[in-house]
Amino acid sequence: MTVLKHDEAENARSFDLDREAWVMLIGFSEDLKNTVDVAKAVSGFGILVDWHEIDNLARVVAKVYLNNEAKIPDSVKVNAGLPQKGRSWTLPVFVLKKKGISEVLEEEAYVTEGPFHPMPVQPLRWNGPTPPAASVATPVGSTADPGHAPNAAPGESMAVD
Repeated sequence: MTVLKHDEAENARSFDLDREAWVMLIGFSEDLKNTVDVAKAVSGFGILVDWHEIDNLARVVAKVYLNNEAKIPDSVKVNAGLPQKGRSWTLPVFVLKKKGISEVLEEEAYVTEGPFHPMPVQPLRWNGPTPPAASVATPVGSTADPGHAPNAAPGESMAVD
């Protein structure tokens, strides 16, 4: 008796999913609009990634990953039913968008030197830090008493002799 991992048997094969496509299936039955049945419908040419659950009775839009040799057919056959009685019908397939999948870079490919979140460079100060200039003038239109300091105790004033 030999024990093997479930996904490494002699008949197991791997393949690259290197393309992505958005497809539209027209006339999909309302009773079969669920992830399992949509995945079965596209399983002949790709692997279902996502599909839009919309209230449209006429179509299903799905995102599918494809391997290099997969060709998207013009129509797919959908089977449904209970034991003793089944039904099948074909649905037209329209390709909305196709593109290649970009490879994910390895972690070593990212730059890891220096701080991850550097602080911004401080502006140059040629004459050192400049404190705000003191102003003795009252702004035009102010109703403040020019002889009264805002933080002064009652009876004190800023008037200079």
